[in-house]
Amino acid sequence: MTANEYMHSYESAYNLGMIWLNNFERPANRNQPARGQQAQYWYQYFQNHGGTTAPVEQPTQPSTSSDGVMQQRGTFRVAYGLNVRQAPSTSAAIVAKYSGGQSFTYDSKVVSNGYLWVSYMSYSGARRYVAIKNLSNGQTFGTDSNNFSYNNPTPSTPTPTPTPQPTTPTDGTTMQQRGTFRVAYGLNIRQAPSTSAAIMAQYSGGQSFTYDSKVVANGYLWVSYMSYSGARRYAAIKNLSTGQTFGTDSNNFSFNGMSVTTPTQTPTTQGSKAEQIISLARQQIGKPYVYGATGPNSFDCSGLVQYVYRQAGINLPRTAAQQSTRGYSVSFSNLQPGDLLFWSNSRGVYHVGIYTGNGNTLFAPQPGQTVKEQPMRYWMPSFARRVL
Repeated sequence: MTANEYMHSYESAYNLGMIWLNNFERPANRNQPARGQQAQYWYQYFQNHGGTTAPVEQPTQPSTSSDGVMQQRGTFRVAYGLNVRQAPSTSAAIVAKYSGGQSFTYDSKVVSNGYLWVSYMSYSGARRYVAIKNLSNGQTFGTDSNNFSYNNPTPSTPTPTPTPQPTTPTDGTTMQQRGTFRVAYGLNIRQAPSTSAAIMAQYSGGQSFTYDSKVVANGYLWVSYMSYSGARRYAAIKNLSTGQTFGTDSNNFSFNGMSVTTPTQTPTTQGSKAEQIISLARQQIGKPYVYGATGPNSFDCSGLVQYVYRQAGINLPRTAAQQSTRGYSVSFSNLQPGDLLFWSNSRGVYHVGIYTGNGNTLFAPQPGQTVKEQPMRYWMPSFARRVL
């Protein structure tokens, strides 16, 4: 794919991330699916949060049109074939095409030149337009998730929202607030905003991470974010009873604004079993790698996995190759704590580890080393399977 094709491509964010890695960055190791996962994660993140970090271009209206623009998010499925144009006009330049059966998302609708158009921002940053209905004869060109509705065009200047006044937070309230937290010494990342909740990962002193909301719960101020696996995670940043803080908050530990109640989530059986496995696995960190060892004082890679799962009541075969036949395949973009990660080459599967959440893996590496947990991106596996 050339640079020009890349800039105008309609491939998925995952594929585009991997294409960039392979075609333009050219690293020593091209097998890094985490790049694609991160691209997909951030694409979905900005899509779900309205892409508020970048200004949205207003559609260029043809001089003959005085029709309005309506902000409306939806999905359109193409019936036969559809041109993607530079402006909402049948005479505008065609910049891409969709084939029958393909779908795409849009963020607004435009009535122009006798057609109803949907519009979206392309990966290249340019706004694109697709005609979905001929208004003169009623012909439609596919299926619209909003059923071709076009009501109440929005004014060009939105009414500003009043700045909310500071509130005194009560236990269990959540506030949407984006920021960055820099860890002072060490910080546990938990499954819920409670010091008794399962620890899913840890940050070391000096590390930083971004968050999208804050929670007051159990005497602490917490920050929260969505992990790569799609699960929400929590970190306590301030002890509200003593005032002790655990690092540096870009928002200076503020908790002001409109608050909403976070619904209580009931852990599932799978989640509880995964927590047990992660906890058992972390208890083995630091124990030496010994080829053929199955615990409890030393392990090889598959011996560690077999031991940990057996303690949790799940029997797995002895070798990594045998373990790779159990359960079912899952994509790296859908990983959950407790999934098994496998490394393979032309000769077959040769290594296995346990996904612990937040992009981390735990495994017994090789002779001379000990069981450890590290970011998965340092040594990307070949595939993953779920046995829980």
